[in-house]
Amino acid sequence: MSCGLPHDKLDASVASVKELLKAAIENESFPERKLESIWNIYQQLKGIKKDLDHNIVGEDVTFVPDDRFKDVISFTSDI
Repeated sequence: MSCGLPHDKLDASVASVKELLKAAIENESFPERKLESIWNIYQQLKGIKKDLDHNIVGEDVTFVPDDRFKDVISFTSDI
């Protein structure tokens, strides 16, 4: 991640809160207001992850050169 956060730690946090949410749903005596709080935290973490994943270096990016410039610039597949 370009933000400096360890990607694996954020993934682990999302997975951990998801498991907590599942356990809370299965526990009929768990207070519904608290369940909603856990759901909100889960959604926020997923949103953070999604926002940060858009900035991952090395994603496949395609570029199609404009033919109008073929006399001036040569394009190769070398990176």
